[in-house]
Amino acid sequence: MDKQFITELLELYAQLPAVSNINSVEYKNKILKSKSYEKLIKKCQEYEPNADRSFVTKKINSLRTNFRKEHNKKIKSVENDAEVYVPRLWYYNLLLFTCEQHKDKSEDSLSSFQNEEQATDKDTKRTVQSVDDIHGGIGKNVAHKLRGMRNEQKIIAEKIINDVLYHGQLNNLSVVSHLQL
Repeated sequence: MDKQFITELLELYAQLPAVSNINSVEYKNKILKSKSYEKLIKKCQEYEPNADRSFVTKKINSLRTNFRKEHNKKIKSVENDAEVYVPRLWYYNLLLFTCEQHKDKSEDSLSSFQNEEQATDKDTKRTVQSVDDIHGGIGKNVAHKLRGMRNEQKIIAEKIINDVLYHGQLNNLSVVSHLQL
């Protein structure tokens, strides 16, 4: 199946909550679910004339399984404070909406990275964002120290750190800059 067809199929799938959103009221409605599958079957028949409901469910499940594998790699890289894995699955972003259906720790980890810019190279299938520079080391050190603080102290420390970064970006820091408590 070509990219254009898969893109159109996944966009249609996303628009049909009766088959794509387990938290939707429509998902529990068998009549709406059947109508949604009919739309997906018609779409698949443009590519595979003999497509039926079984074909559609297998195709969607296959795409979702590959998406979950990529998504789990990204989540694990974030949890391990390692290189942030940039998914190589070309339709990864088309299935991100499925993560919103699950209220678990993976959603929290994903939300902080959904809007990050991803460097891509047409010749490579896998790209990663390296955090092995001096700033990444400082970030890991700060994160380690924050984990050992009580929640209230952690919130205050994060605010102060963000204030320093804000003033640094505005070139307002100098050798005489200090923190007054």
